[in-house]
This record gives sequence, C-alpha cells and structure tokens, in this order.
Amino acid sequence: MNFFINCLKPPGMTSHDVVSFVRRLLKEKKVGHTGTLDPGATGVLPIAVGKATRAIEYLDDDKKYRCEAILGITTTTQDLDGQILTSKGCSNITEEQILEQLQKFIGIIEQKPPMYSAVKVQGKKLYQLARKGETAVIPIRKAVIKDLKVINVRKQGNYFIILFDVLCGKGTYVRTICHDLGERLGCGGTMSFLIRTQSGLFAIEDAFTLEKLSEFSLDTDKYGISISQALTKLNSILLDDYQVNKIINGMAVPVKLGDISYKNLSAVKIFSEQDRLIGIGGYKVDHSGTWLKMKKSFILRS
Repeated sequence: MNFFINCLKPPGMTSHDVVSFVRRLLKEKKVGHTGTLDPGATGVLPIAVGKATRAIEYLDDDKKYRCEAILGITTTTQDLDGQILTSKGCSNITEEQILEQLQKFIGIIEQKPPMYSAVKVQGKKLYQLARKGETAVIPIRKAVIKDLKVINVRKQGNYFIILFDVLCGKGTYVRTICHDLGERLGCGGTMSFLIRTQSGLFAIEDAFTLEKLSEFSLDTDKYGISISQALTKLNSILLDDYQVNKIINGMAVPVKLGDISYKNLSAVKIFSEQDRLIGIGGYKVDHSGTWLKMKKSFILRS
C-alpha cells in the first residue's frame, strides 16, 4: 500500500486522530498526514500511506481556506475553542477600514504563532506548554499570503463578522490573521470558523469522508491516489534497467542534457523502463557532465 488519500477531516478530530483511523482501517503502520489541521477546523487533510510518506516533502505546499472571523473578541487560542479574554466589540470600526487592513496581509508577512499550536520551542510543542500554564518566547516567522478575497462583511450587534478566502503557503496560521487584523484595528479579533478547501492538488470536492472510506474499506482503487499522480509539479525522467540498478544502490548516473528539463533541478520523478516509479532524484551539474542521484527510493536495493 503506497498511495495518498484525500480525506475530509471532520471538526472535533485532530489530524493524528484521522491518521489513527486510516491506520486501523487499512491495517498499515506507516501512515502520516501532510499538514496539521486544527481540531475545530474541517476540510482537506491529505493522508500518506506506506512509501507515500517519503514523498510528503515534495508535494505542493499551497493551501486554500475559507475563514470566518469575529472582530471585537479575543481568546486564549485565537479561535472560539479558547477562553474569551476580551469582548469589547468594535463600534468605532468601519467596513472600509476592515477591507483596507485585510489587503495589507497579502504578500510576505510576519506572524507570531499562537501559544496553542504545534510549533516546537526547545523541543516542546507550544500547546503542551500552554496546557501546563507555562510560557515561552515564541519566534516570529514569515508566512506567504498569495491571495485574500473577502466574501462578506456584516455587522452583528457590536461586532463585525468577516468571511474571506485565503491562499497561502506552508506554515501559515489563518487564526493569527484574524487575531492580527483585530490588533491592527484596535478592537481584537478571533477566528470563528475554518475550512481547508484545497491542499496542493487535493481539493475538497474530491475529498472522502471517513464514513465513505469505511464503506470502501480495502478497495483502494476507489480512493487511492498514486505517488506519481500526487507529485504532478515534478518533472520525470526514464532510466534503463542498467541505470536503475546503479541508482537504487546509491550511485549517481550520467544523463544527457536532452533528457533534462531545468524546470526543477532539485527533484525529479525517476521511472524505470517498465513505467514504474522507483524514486525521487536530484540533478548535479559539474565539469564532467550532468548526474542524477537518488534522494528518496520507493524500492528495495538489489
């Protein structure tokens, strides 16, 4: 079993809970997810099974979310799962100010991850420290917001409710966007709803609920996505049997310039003459020519 599954994580489960569910369903020990989704959030959670776990780092990192934020409230977790810290409303804020500030998040921004997050500081996850009442110096990180579109802004009592879509890079905390928006406007903000609609090529309209996976059980042809399909952003190269034998045993093999597309020198899918994906390699160019060496193998050495 070596493939990916496009899972639809329900709210109330952790990403690890979904991994455990798939592990029990398929009776496969080697299972992992491609990026944590908060317990209260729902949406796309790609799951890697078997040797597909070795390919996770080569997947497209871009993610799309639909988020709802409430302005005028702050919580300990930057979402409604936490304890309310302030609830002063935002009567002096206008819709125009909200829209103006949201647009300023597009681009490369700095984020301070929430204390209740899986970010590690000195080897410990922040949420573990938070649950013990401990604090830590949280390092500022850069995040990439590629697009942000506002769907709706409405006033509800003394609060504003904003619904927006965001396209972002790996490691972005959407609830921190909600928190930081409230900070910029001086009224506080928290996330009230989050759904991940896409993770790389995995889209929500193609995702399987856990109930549907249970129904299919071991009929993996109905939901399994091959490693090659999942790595669509990588170029491919075909090796003959002689080259395959060398490269799977740790040797670099020479390749002709005509065989190479320089779209991505750092990683390429390696296929055998039998059209079998044998691994992921990387190119190296030196004075003697161009060489290909295995980075992640999906077959055993001979």
